[in-house]
Amino acid sequence: MQIIGRSFSLLLFFLLLSGCAPAISPKLMGKVDSSLLFRKVFQNPDAYKGKTVLWGGQIIQVLPQNGTTLIEVLQMPLGLRGKPEEAFASEGKFLIMIKEYLDLSRFDKEKKITVAGEIQGALKGEEIKSLSEKDYRYPLILSEEIHLWKDYLYPYSGPQPYPGPYWYDPTQRGFRF
Repeated sequence: MQIIGRSFSLLLFFLLLSGCAPAISPKLMGKVDSSLLFRKVFQNPDAYKGKTVLWGGQIIQVLPQNGTTLIEVLQMPLGLRGKPEEAFASEGKFLIMIKEYLDLSRFDKEKKITVAGEIQGALKGEEIKSLSEKDYRYPLILSEEIHLWKDYLYPYSGPQPYPGPYWYDPTQRGFRF
């Protein structure tokens, strides 16, 4: 019985540990220059060419190019595990370049994304057709790793299907019994 209990405890420990793992591999995280914040690089992306950063945000659109794919992203600060946080204001937009064609169905508009990659400098919106702003100067990141975040539905986000004895209605005072 003790062996089964220990095995179960170890399994539970590793499941919990994997749930807290960062979105990007530890090896690549070791190369990331965490002092390079988005607003700093945004001012002059060409000055930081070759530096590795970890950025994230919300997908605006995906643009297939000749042999590559560009993803236009609305930047958001990263929170726990590198997940983009909605609660904060964006500091701008950037482009992710992936040196292959992607299954575009996975990269839906407004989906959250985290990328670790090398800064390639700036790219003017007029250089790529279909970008949302032609006179915008986009920082360009060559992707080394990407993580797409899943949207979770919270089970009790809407009204309850029926008012039971434990259902709380904030418009009513007191308890329901």
